[in-house]
Amino acid sequence: MDWLSEIAKGDVLRITDLRGNQAVDTLFLGAMLRSTKRTAAGGTNAGAAWEAGGHMQLMAIIEREGDGYVALCPQLDVASQGETVAESRENLIEALTLFFEVAEEEEVQERLRGEVYVTQVEVSAAVG
Repeated sequence: MDWLSEIAKGDVLRITDLRGNQAVDTLFLGAMLRSTKRTAAGGTNAGAAWEAGGHMQLMAIIEREGDGYVALCPQLDVASQGETVAESRENLIEALTLFFEVAEEEEVQERLRGEVYVTQVEVSAAVG
């Protein structure tokens, strides 16, 4: 059974393996970004996505490309690269930090995607 649902704080999620495989594919995503507003002090505020200290939880997708790795933040369409997974992740953090330092509010609003879902799909594929 495939499904996608939001789990509220305090809710309990029970995962039961009904097919006896002793394994369950599960993907948990952080809270989705709903909206972004500039504060009076000039900072950006995205509701629950912002943590104390001005930190924002964003998604990073990292994939191998040639001899290195590419890291993408799909919520803002910002990408970077590196020779290792860790380096590409750190480079993405730096790119996102620089983006927020220089981007105008209008650009942040245009690029920020409120809901991004990552899931698996199964398809039949005949290879050549």
